[in-house]
Amino acid sequence: MLGAVMRDRRHMAPRKEVDPDAWPEVQFFVERLIGARHAAGLSQRQLAEVTGLDASYIALLERRRANPSLQVMIVLSRAVGVPLGQMLPGRVEGGMKTAAVKGTEVHNNDRENEQSH
Repeated sequence: MLGAVMRDRRHMAPRKEVDPDAWPEVQFFVERLIGARHAAGLSQRQLAEVTGLDASYIALLERRRANPSLQVMIVLSRAVGVPLGQMLPGRVEGGMKTAAVKGTEVHNNDRENEQSH
């Protein structure tokens, strides 16, 4: 279904130049995607077939000419067999992955503690 939406040009925003520095998290994702696709031995066309996305969209994404939605990032990460969390930036600190959120850090253990109380 996602592939059908991606192929239907009426649902796509007008193409515009994507500033590669505007969304470093997306650029990090794309770099990881390319590496994971190569490691899985998939061509762009094969990845398109597996995901239902248009091959030209994947080419645009890998050339940093498109920004994927969260839904597209999930579909792509599953297709290459890498959890989405490993395809997004963060750093490992004391065995815990942290994510910077507007100058603060959220630790996985903090979330677990909040849920248990």
